[in-house]
Amino acid sequence: MKTNNQILLNETININDVVKEFPTFFTIHHYKKNEIIKNEKDLCEEIGIILNGEIEISTITYDDHLFTIQSLKENDIFGGYLIFSNNPFYPGYISTKKECDIAFIRKDNLMKLLSIKKEFLLFFLNYLSMQHIYLQNRMKTLNQKTIKDKIMFYLISESKKRKTNKINISSKESLAKYLNIPRPSLSRELINLKRDGLIEYNRHIIIFKKSPSLD
Repeated sequence: MKTNNQILLNETININDVVKEFPTFFTIHHYKKNEIIKNEKDLCEEIGIILNGEIEISTITYDDHLFTIQSLKENDIFGGYLIFSNNPFYPGYISTKKECDIAFIRKDNLMKLLSIKKEFLLFFLNYLSMQHIYLQNRMKTLNQKTIKDKIMFYLISESKKRKTNKINISSKESLAKYLNIPRPSLSRELINLKRDGLIEYNRHIIIFKKSPSLD
């Protein structure tokens, strides 16, 4: 499933060009699939920008359940909030879902870059704003009481944002992770919603027919 935090990057700035323009500001690391990049409670002293590949931010709940906070892809940032925080420690584990290259920039160089290159400043502020909106919407979805409510809240929210009742998903597994529900439970509820005439769906598209207001 495409993350909602894929924000206007290609329209405003090419991050690879920025790395090439300021090579002394960045260090680039290559990671294989399923490598740990940061551990929970590690000190955040730099932000990471994904040049290619995919990572996942997750944590372990009190009952040893793996909870996926967010999946990030090319041009996404991690550590953006923490780097200027009074409590700059990672709240979860960061690991690779795919082989990837990540450009790291330390706080002092980040501040220099933000002051030197206006386009990167706008990109960074826009990114943090969109991240906040994404996480806020995610929390609203997770706070729904039932699996049905979570699915319908997500579909209605995405429909309003995309201005269509056809919602593309990369897979049921990715949607189940986003909703924090078991994949079999998601499949059962989708069957129920289809039976009740609320949705139609196939492998990569969900179309919902009734859309009660979220207001």
